[in-house]
Amino acid sequence: MLLGGNGQPFEGIIREINAFTQNNKELIILNLSCDVNRDDGYRPLNQAEWAQLLEQLTGEEGLNHLFVAPNPTSVDLTTLPLNQFIGTNQAAVLIIVHSNSYSVILGEHHHRGAYNYSQMNMICEHTQNLELDVMVNRQLQLMRNNRPSPDSPLFLLSWTHRDPGKVLFGSSVLELSEKTWSRIYTDLFPKCSKDTYPNILYLDGLVGNDITALAMAINHIAAVSESNGTNTGQFNPQSQTSIQDRRSGNSSSSTMFEYSNNTQPTQQGNDGMSLRSSIWS
Repeated sequence: MLLGGNGQPFEGIIREINAFTQNNKELIILNLSCDVNRDDGYRPLNQAEWAQLLEQLTGEEGLNHLFVAPNPTSVDLTTLPLNQFIGTNQAAVLIIVHSNSYSVILGEHHHRGAYNYSQMNMICEHTQNLELDVMVNRQLQLMRNNRPSPDSPLFLLSWTHRDPGKVLFGSSVLELSEKTWSRIYTDLFPKCSKDTYPNILYLDGLVGNDITALAMAINHIAAVSESNGTNTGQFNPQSQTSIQDRRSGNSSSSTMFEYSNNTQPTQQGNDGMSLRSSIWS
């Protein structure tokens, strides 16, 4: 028996995001990846199916507060200031389409709040290996090589290890994730500096608030490099670390990143942006 592989229905995702944005003026990025049609041999979604999904997300019964950039077909979202998204005291929702198979034609959905993955691109490599030490060493090497300065491209640290095959036998993804947790504190944080640090922490089985504290601590280190104010107040994730929980499965997966101007001292990042984790599986 397979449990948890098919994920949450999009009706529920839409409902929960809309409930959240009704009372929280935050920026939410919904990253759609690992597209699979489970009813047709677990093949990738085709163009018609992507269009149907995007219509569901952006139509009349879809997501509220969808953000449309002035030049949505070509904008680099990582360069926009935060106040362009939520400076009008309302939430903003972005849809990022990241098909693993081919380039999806967004068409009219490009003007409703949907963007190609290349418009919020990041460097990432998921270490498909069950050896924890292999994953840790590889991810730290990738960080050193790709994030030598705060102006380097966006980097996602994939702190996950799993079977390199398509089907996992033996330990589950959540069981494997339990082994990675202590290592992110003992191995990652000492390698972070004002110049070198990850922008997104990508983990399985996200629970508790300790990892949020780690992201905030990394942001505190990164703040040293921003004392001149060159990036202060920008959304530009190259100067921020956020958290992503990736629960792998055989359905389209969705991920939400949140940034806000929350001023509670216990939640602030290095320029007033709070960092919170959200799980959509």
